[in-house]
Amino acid sequence: MADFLLDASVFRAYLGGDRSARRVVDRVLDGSETAAVSSATVFELWFDPALDRRTEMALTALVGFVEVAPLSAEAAKRAGLLLAVRDTNGRESLGYPALVAATALERGEPICTLEADRYSDFGVELVVY
Repeated sequence: MADFLLDASVFRAYLGGDRSARRVVDRVLDGSETAAVSSATVFELWFDPALDRRTEMALTALVGFVEVAPLSAEAAKRAGLLLAVRDTNGRESLGYPALVAATALERGEPICTLEADRYSDFGVELVVY
């Protein structure tokens, strides 16, 4: 188990030079904290149509420093249940956050994020920077 599960907002902010994200990632890189990333987050980062080769190389290096948490069938089911109780309006846009939240719940890890509102209804612990 890692100290926290990084979401896509931390990676994007880090690459954009955000100081808060840099502090988080630097602690992981220096070994003072451990982090994981959901395979759903990896998909979300690479799914970006604006992903260029330079960004892909930086993301590959960053992801290489953390454990990749696979999406289990149980977490996928849990994510589906988290979404099933929601109003159908906008439910599809919550697919990635639900998968990340379900992975974090399964692993007993808080999600480290800069976008707490994405996870507010999923009952997961958050570390917000």
